[in-house]
Amino acid sequence: MKWLPFELHTHTPHSDGTHTLLEMCIKARELGLSGIALTDHNTTSGMIDAAAATEETGISIIPGLEWTTFYGHMLTLGVPYSEWRDLGPSDIHKGIERVHEQGGIVGIAHPFSLGSPICTGCHWEYVVKDWNDIDYMEVWHETLPPMRNHNAPAFEQWTSLLNQGYRISATAGRDWHRSSEEDDLPAYTYLGLENEDSMPSTESVVDAISSGRICVSMGPRLELQIERGVNRYGIGDRVEVETKG
Repeated sequence: MKWLPFELHTHTPHSDGTHTLLEMCIKARELGLSGIALTDHNTTSGMIDAAAATEETGISIIPGLEWTTFYGHMLTLGVPYSEWRDLGPSDIHKGIERVHEQGGIVGIAHPFSLGSPICTGCHWEYVVKDWNDIDYMEVWHETLPPMRNHNAPAFEQWTSLLNQGYRISATAGRDWHRSSEEDDLPAYTYLGLENEDSMPSTESVVDAISSGRICVSMGPRLELQIERGVNRYGIGDRVEVETKG
């Protein structure tokens, strides 16, 4: 298992970012990141620059999108594009199914951010009828995430869903729009990639998030291991427990 730091929520001038993909990848390399997910608002056109940016910087770029609607923002990863414009507040699952059918995953972005009139659509208002369909949630949003008030209820909601038995991964998303030397400290999402000896692939990143092999940290990567008999389990593993009748 190889654990690598990623930033999973980014933007370029193809939506409302001010740094180019190459400029962001150069900064990502300086920060020690191994990869980013490009999640421009409602477009995947920025991926046209991905191969060149990766070749120059060595930063892996995962294709993504941020569905930006009046009812909330949803991140999609691992698929080039999935239609979202026909979705209403009660049928988000129709769009999620399209992503899953293509082998991608979905995540709720900044679910408790302020909505209108501060940021129309930023607050999550879609009706989730089956939380099993949600692959991950952004529980830490923006830089210095522990200082952001809207992250506390996001973490609380994720914890509650976890305690109810839903297997939803928790991620950090900087929502990266620009780069400067005065930026506050970001958090990283460390992903456990299996059999990844070269450039991290889209498939390995999607699998790591889907499997819960994630550690979110503003500092070092934390390790957790459980031993049960001769078996040893790590982050993202399932512990099978036999029940006696």
